[in-house]
Amino acid sequence: MEFENIRESLEILEDILDESSPVPFTTKVMVDKKRLCDIVVDIRLKMPNSIKQAEWVVQERSKIRNDAIKEAQDIAKEAEIYANRLVSENEIIKRSNVQAKKILDTAKIASEEIKQGAYEYADNILYNLERSLRGAMDVFHQQCMDIEDTYTNALQIVADNRTELRGATSQQDPDDSEETE
Repeated sequence: MEFENIRESLEILEDILDESSPVPFTTKVMVDKKRLCDIVVDIRLKMPNSIKQAEWVVQERSKIRNDAIKEAQDIAKEAEIYANRLVSENEIIKRSNVQAKKILDTAKIASEEIKQGAYEYADNILYNLERSLRGAMDVFHQQCMDIEDTYTNALQIVADNRTELRGATSQQDPDDSEETE
């Protein structure tokens, strides 16, 4: 099941975030970019198989519908052949017509039920696939935003530290500068 594989990859992603070293004085963590990217690529590679599964479900739905229509046509042909054999007597003809109509009605109802069931099944599969893909995409998007925030905050801290250092070096004690001359 591709969903399970994607789910496992997402769990690994969560584990990486949970096990990552915290950035001091923030709620951010540092992560191994290559390892994170490898998992993202893995998720991307697994998604097309899930989509192929959904396409297969749609094809199966069409096949089931076509089989039901063919079965209904076969039943109708059988009923017609049966009715033609019984033409000799009026009562038999009446009964065969009633029987043929019942068979056709039953076949039509069965065909509609099979077709409706196939549509509902395919729609349910596609709905679950869409929901899983959206969930995976939302988790991935949020994690990317968190990583970007972490790096932005780290860059700001580095810039602030450099500014403080520059300020400290420019305010050296004038007596110290005379001793060095």
